[in-house]
Amino acid sequence: MFRRRFLAELGSVGGAIAIAGCSGPSNGASGTTTPSLDEIKENASAVKHESLYRDNSQYKGEYVVFEDVYIADVVTSDDGLHEYIIGVPQDGLFDDDYLWGTWTGDPYRENDQITLWGKVTGLHEYDTLGGNKTVPELELVDIELLDSA
Repeated sequence: MFRRRFLAELGSVGGAIAIAGCSGPSNGASGTTTPSLDEIKENASAVKHESLYRDNSQYKGEYVVFEDVYIADVVTSDDGLHEYIIGVPQDGLFDDDYLWGTWTGDPYRENDQITLWGKVTGLHEYDTLGGNKTVPELELVDIELLDSA
């Protein structure tokens, strides 16, 4: 009798341990890890603004790089969070394209020339004097100052 109760309790404890092991917190070995800044910069895609705008959902969550762009406007700069409208010059065209970028590093000024690396978070809509504008939105992970304003 004692042996039967012991084996039944052992089976219950073993099952509880197995279940706890499956539902416990992960040590990160099997989950996804955040890439280092060097890995992001090495693997970021150089995409055309038009492609990023038209096929935004395809790029969501991906890291991209834009070289030789500029801070067109500093929208807000509160509590360490900076929001920028970033100008992307178009070859031979009069009207630049724009990105929306959020940044938690050192502040930059309007007309600073930069290279940026960021994670695509979707599209952002904002108001202008002429109406609403929708642009690709990036969570900026690094900015390299090329020329200060």
